[in-house]
Amino acid sequence: MNTLGIGSDGVRQPTRSGFWRRQFAAEATTAQLVFDVAFGIIAPILCFAFDPIAFRNGFGGGPLFAQYQVLVYLFSGLEIVTLVPWLLLREQLPGKRLIGGILLAGGIFCAAIGCILLPFSLLGLFVYFVGAFGFIPFFTAIVYLRNGCKAHRAERPKANGIAQAAPILLGCLLAIGVPVLLSSSINEVVSHSVDEVIQGDPQQAAEASQRLRWLSVLSGAELDRIVNVYHTESDPSRKQQLKRSYQEITGDDIEHRLRVVQD
Repeated sequence: MNTLGIGSDGVRQPTRSGFWRRQFAAEATTAQLVFDVAFGIIAPILCFAFDPIAFRNGFGGGPLFAQYQVLVYLFSGLEIVTLVPWLLLREQLPGKRLIGGILLAGGIFCAAIGCILLPFSLLGLFVYFVGAFGFIPFFTAIVYLRNGCKAHRAERPKANGIAQAAPILLGCLLAIGVPVLLSSSINEVVSHSVDEVIQGDPQQAAEASQRLRWLSVLSGAELDRIVNVYHTESDPSRKQQLKRSYQEITGDDIEHRLRVVQD
């Protein structure tokens, strides 16, 4: 955005506004759209796919925050699903202030994730280059905060006073509440199914393995329980059943995962 300034010759000349003011201006530039797609959609997906330490892998062992994997995946999925139509349609979308609340919550959440991962990201720069992935949440936070502010300003409030904030607060509540409720339900199903694989008879283990096969992406920490029991199991037939179940669920060899966990 440009403003008018007075030159030395007394003629008004356009002056360029500050960096952050341009980032949060109402009109999005082509560069901003490219940045939003790259760091609001593509980069988070790549982070989850090549996750070096947080939810699926770790430095010489299990992931650091495996217990929050489902919650973070669902939260990020909701944010991406909200961001995509906003970037494509913008003015045509109803409920812009509600969308703004969802995106603002995503920005705050991503900034918090970045701060939590920061010590490990800095360490990762010295150990593995993949530590750079830990800085992506900060860029993603900018995307969601910027678009959340734009969505908030794009719709004239229909109420006065504190009621103006209701759509924003509802959006934040949805962004947090829906992933929390869904992750709780999924974690309960996964935990119960893993118990059946570990403790049940062959029929129960087979049925539980089929359920877990569809949830394997969201079951990393719980599946490592099967690996740990396999390691300590002394009954050869039981050991073979656990190995077969793990193979069916993940498509991977349990011996390989055991070496990773014990490394």
